[in-house]
Amino acid sequence: MKTSRKHIQYFLCLSLALFLFACKAKKEKKTEPIVQAQPKIEYVVDTFYNNYAQRVAAIDTTAFNDVDVASLTSFSKEQKEKINQVIVNRLNLITNWNKENMSRNKTADSSFVFYPFSGADFIHVYYLYPNANEYFMSAIEKVGSIIDIGKLNKKDFFEYVRDFDTVMRDIYMRSYFITKNMEEDFGKKTKINGVLPILLWSAAKTNHDILSVKYFLLDDSANKKYIAYDTSIRTRISVEIKLFDKTNQKFQVLNYFCTDLSNQGLNSNSKSFKYMQKYIANSSNGFVKSASYLMHYDSQFGVIQNMVLNKNKYLVQDDTGVPFSKFDSTKWAYNLYGTYEKPIKDFTDSLYQPNLDKAYQNPQYYKGALNFSLGYHWNSKNQNQMIFVKK
Repeated sequence: MKTSRKHIQYFLCLSLALFLFACKAKKEKKTEPIVQAQPKIEYVVDTFYNNYAQRVAAIDTTAFNDVDVASLTSFSKEQKEKINQVIVNRLNLITNWNKENMSRNKTADSSFVFYPFSGADFIHVYYLYPNANEYFMSAIEKVGSIIDIGKLNKKDFFEYVRDFDTVMRDIYMRSYFITKNMEEDFGKKTKINGVLPILLWSAAKTNHDILSVKYFLLDDSANKKYIAYDTSIRTRISVEIKLFDKTNQKFQVLNYFCTDLSNQGLNSNSKSFKYMQKYIANSSNGFVKSASYLMHYDSQFGVIQNMVLNKNKYLVQDDTGVPFSKFDSTKWAYNLYGTYEKPIKDFTDSLYQPNLDKAYQNPQYYKGALNFSLGYHWNSKNQNQMIFVKK
């Protein structure tokens, strides 16, 4: 078959067009940036304490002794569903709310965190300040000790881990520990004898590995003196826990300082007062919630009240913390959220703060509603949270 000149010209033009298009496409092709993988952070866990935390938090489902995989997996699924409800309905909402406020106030979210009257509540302070380098929790509840999980048979193991549901019931339902319940739970109703088991359980639940656990007392100079745990010691024992946050890929320190936070316990000559004044950073992020209005009584809790005011640069609290009247508007910026109501019936009406009620009506201070429940008014959900930022 003969090929006409017209056909030859057509094919030449088509080939030239395809060649030019290919050159243009090659020229316009974007070079993707090379993303270098972040180096893996190396760390060593304390096997004994980390295994304990992973077991009681129902994360490790490896069989041991006569405890079978099927039972552990079933228990793990049940516990995951329970904590996930709290994470979705409360904890993640708290993180997002505070993240926005810290960003707006240009406050460092990695700062030292001071949380008095904390009990064993690491979960809420972690979700409020997940990027903190160090947490300082303090309350009067004893530290206690843990048991060797690896020595338990199936019956004893599940009896022990079910005790965590008992101790944590108020955190799940109400968001705070009830002092009376803790007193009854620790060593009486349950085999859990103090806050340390709950702190380790909470650390595992918040995706931490345990690097070390050190008990300490205060020496004559009011510094930490690390000791071996001894039930015969009558002085209040405290604990320092070093953690690795696998979510945020960072090292953190959790201190639980067991002390009497009343004026009597924190008198100016006490080692507790000297230690806290020295150890707690002067520009901390703070947290106070469900604190039984103790700091409303200056004659009994005025020392810790002043410490909260002096140490914190950014403070999140509800109306049970430092009275609103103590925040000088020339020194603090107010950010009020939620709904302010009179104290619940467990407390006297004299703790009602008319000046705070008035401030909640002021559009200059009121910043909006809350989309989570955190505090004593959990039943009505008419709760308040306040953010005070030092000027």
